[in-house]
Amino acid sequence: MLNSEEVMADLMAFVRQEISSPKTGDACAKALLRCFGLNFRHQTIYVPNQTQRLKEISERNEAVIREFNGRNHNELALKYRVSLQTVYKIIRESRQQAETGEKPLKPILLFVIDEYLPPDLTRAGLDETEAKNLSQKVADYLCENYAGTMFHMVDVMKAK
Repeated sequence: MLNSEEVMADLMAFVRQEISSPKTGDACAKALLRCFGLNFRHQTIYVPNQTQRLKEISERNEAVIREFNGRNHNELALKYRVSLQTVYKIIRESRQQAETGEKPLKPILLFVIDEYLPPDLTRAGLDETEAKNLSQKVADYLCENYAGTMFHMVDVMKAK
């Protein structure tokens, strides 16, 4: 298992490198640390494999939903090289999400980075678009460099 201090130091360095202003870069790095500290304190974090694969699956599912006409289950299964059961599942989950207004489930780490990090980065001095872009870069960086690994999030707020 990885050491959270090392992972967070690496992420903070990455964030600082992505921001041209040193002052804003430091503020954004601290915002990242605070976000992770508040959401994952004393928890083990799993960094998912292949965010690109998750995006491809999401895009495929959206295409299946768009092209579904109520009678073409078999055609969609053949076209997208999935089982008939998978087509039924995609349609069923899409309908459930439409009824409840829920977003599709994603790994908690990616959810926190997508939903909670951008507002923290905005408060640190980025505009909304920059904050969303940086959050996506952080997610990609984590998944590219730490894919499939786990680390226990100690109370890094006290350490810094």
